[in-house]
Amino acid sequence: MLTVPAIGADMKPDDERTIDIPRGMLIEDVDVLTDDTRFVCFNDAVSSINGVWDLAMRGGERIDVEHQFHRLTGGPPVELISIDGTFVRRNDGVWASIQDKFEDREEDTPNGKKKVAGSYYPAGGLPEDGVLVVRTIALREFEQALLMEATKLSIKSKLDDDGTVGTKERNTLLTIIGVLAAIAEIDTSRTSKAGEIIESKATLMGLSLSRRGVMDHLSRVNEAMAARRK
Repeated sequence: MLTVPAIGADMKPDDERTIDIPRGMLIEDVDVLTDDTRFVCFNDAVSSINGVWDLAMRGGERIDVEHQFHRLTGGPPVELISIDGTFVRRNDGVWASIQDKFEDREEDTPNGKKKVAGSYYPAGGLPEDGVLVVRTIALREFEQALLMEATKLSIKSKLDDDGTVGTKERNTLLTIIGVLAAIAEIDTSRTSKAGEIIESKATLMGLSLSRRGVMDHLSRVNEAMAARRK
């Protein structure tokens, strides 16, 4: 464990204190270290792993992915290196630091030559025999992110510069409300009665609506529908 001062830009000198942190790798980007800051600590023992692991995107694995992306898109080669190592993680929260190994060597001893196993060191990239795959759930999440962004852009394109709904879009929405009210057999021209019905229904649904506010919107519904009939 290490003891370090925990003081940030938004802390006053009187707030200075020390916290204990593990001798490990910081796995999140933070400006201030706290007791909740996450670290990962690796065992000294080297063991084999198999199966599908996620790329941690913290070291050499990130550089490898960027290099592949530029190669496929005709971009410039990525010539960066990672001195920290290459990391993968499993769904259960286990992390692994990929290791390379120096070649075994022979040493002269009084009893003759002795074979000495090469030591391990952090790998600069992913194994050459490793296969990159994309999880189906990751594709689905990416698809949903694209759809959400497209929806935001669609909504934004229908807003005025001040962020309010544009006149054309507002009139369309008001007309739709009028049609739905007609389907529910609510006469929007009788704003007082219609407001009472809608307020009562909203209350039954656990919603809070002002009858005066409903009546104001209903008057705009009637105006929008009248404009559509011209």
